[in-house]
Amino acid sequence: MLALPPGTVHVWVRPVPPGPEDEGLALLDQGETARWHRFHRAETRRLFAAAHALLRTALSQYAAVDPRDWRFAAEAHGRPYLTGPETGLTFNLTHADGLAACAIARGLTVGIDAERTDRRLDLDGMARVAFAESERAQVAAAPPERKNAVFFGVWTLKEAYIKARGLGLALPLKSFSVTVEAPAITPSPDDPQAWDATLTRPTAEHLLALAVPRGAAVEWRGEG
Repeated sequence: MLALPPGTVHVWVRPVPPGPEDEGLALLDQGETARWHRFHRAETRRLFAAAHALLRTALSQYAAVDPRDWRFAAEAHGRPYLTGPETGLTFNLTHADGLAACAIARGLTVGIDAERTDRRLDLDGMARVAFAESERAQVAAAPPERKNAVFFGVWTLKEAYIKARGLGLALPLKSFSVTVEAPAITPSPDDPQAWDATLTRPTAEHLLALAVPRGAAVEWRGEG
């Protein structure tokens, strides 16, 4: 078993290349398998199965539990959590085209998000809708060759914070702000927690963001 001291967050990352859409499906429970069957696109099914298999195998690095035996439920705004076996482990999970990742801790609330940065989007339009004024300024000031990276840096950091809070769309997107250079999170006024932010490139095409309680140590564990 791997040691996971209090105040430490382990991050597991797994590339998800093209391949069988059911790879990892045998580890999933009945509810996850039912969700897998509801997805129409093979790519979505492949990502879902790979991400949830990664989470289960990573969790089993910290407890003598078969990956198939972990049980989950969702909070009111959709954030999943462990219901058994009882280990004190907490987690957050993300996936983007070609990548799955999860963050695991003991008793800490964490958020993780991954995005591909080579997608074509209406960056200015999305920033007007979703970004605080300081975040829009970061995107506007970026040189053309950095615009995508800055936009997705803001986006992933915001998503990581939203997921750490567990409030989903109930948390107004402009009520808090993030900074890409020297990554930082300025929380919403209702949040007494101080947060540390991490922003990294696990691949040339992806950005990965973490929101963890101030002072938490982040360790990268590679593939689960």
